[in-house]
Amino acid sequence: MSCLIGPKNTITIEETMSTLKGDYDRHMADWSRPNSDKARMLRGAENAADCALNIIPLRQRDWPREAQFRRLRAHVYTLQNKMRKAEADTARAEEVEKRIKEREEAGETLVKDVVGS
Repeated sequence: MSCLIGPKNTITIEETMSTLKGDYDRHMADWSRPNSDKARMLRGAENAADCALNIIPLRQRDWPREAQFRRLRAHVYTLQNKMRKAEADTARAEEVEKRIKEREEAGETLVKDVVGS
């Protein structure tokens, strides 16, 4: 059995990988919770996946488990990209609403008002 020797005790790679998988799952479980800090949660999940990949010794590679964590890390990156896109869409929508409000305050007749009347 492969082991990591720590200052206080010996931890098997299997135990460490299991712990990191639990960390990843815990971080991802918060995704749908309202008002969750998605950026912090994604950093934690990404860190757990990266740690899992970095602790596997090169001579004793566990290819199926490594592939699993590579997929988890790819999933984190996908979620990060979706979050960035959602933030950009929200910023654009707020900017458009601001422009519409400025035009209404300036007294301009907007197309939606003409169509609605």
